[in-house]
Amino acid sequence: MAGHWRHSRQRQNTLKPHMHAHAFEICYVADGTADWWVEDRVYQVRRGQFYVTKPGELHGGVDSAVMPRELYWLQVAFPANDAFPGLTAAESRAVEHSLRSITTAAFDAFSDPSPVYMRVLAAMQQPSAFSSVALRTAAHELLLRVVEAIPGDTVASMTHSHSAHVKRAMQWMDEHVGDEYDVDDVAAACDLAASHLHRIFSRDAGMTIGDYRTRARVAAAKEKLRNEDLSITSIALDLGFSSSQYFATVFKNATGMTPRQYRGWSGEADPLARSAEYVD
Repeated sequence: MAGHWRHSRQRQNTLKPHMHAHAFEICYVADGTADWWVEDRVYQVRRGQFYVTKPGELHGGVDSAVMPRELYWLQVAFPANDAFPGLTAAESRAVEHSLRSITTAAFDAFSDPSPVYMRVLAAMQQPSAFSSVALRTAAHELLLRVVEAIPGDTVASMTHSHSAHVKRAMQWMDEHVGDEYDVDDVAAACDLAASHLHRIFSRDAGMTIGDYRTRARVAAAKEKLRNEDLSITSIALDLGFSSSQYFATVFKNATGMTPRQYRGWSGEADPLARSAEYVD
């Protein structure tokens, strides 16, 4: 299975808890961000990142609403006692082993794989005498791109295309999530002019510095709401919001829930227990 999903408005989350019994699912976020969980870990997947789930892993969307985004996905199953089409048995086992070795579901792609996904979709949707060849070729290229991008690959890390300054800016904002600061402060921490940082940040991250700051605060708020017994007002003030009312407005715009509703949702019985309905 493969697909392409793009929407420009906030909409209801339809990614309920589920698993793929025999397939890896390889998603790529081409624009926007996505808050997804896998087993007991929550990820904020941003523009330019792969998101990979393994066979049998329970996963789903965190919030009741999803923000505008564009994403691609492909489900790939490796034959238990045979080779993946177009690969030798040894090559198949090597690729499958690399995918199973992934320790973080979300990680950066080194280049935009959207055209490869589009070739997969075209081969599936427009059958021809060469569709199988085109599909195998595109699938091989996509698998290779994922394997090369898996964190810890020394050769891949040497060719990483994302800006080190942008990563430093994100790290600095994460470390100062509850502090008062402006773009000039972030730029100074990165030894850049504010205008230059603003330009490369928007290009590489797919959002403004202000957007990232808001998302970092909301992500920190989710963590506190799930794991700390603090009042909502205390959380709001700890994260630099001027009032609990403003915090609630920002939080609901980002997640589709109020902080109180989110705390109630995250305090329910383990949502993974509902997964049996969604096994495919």
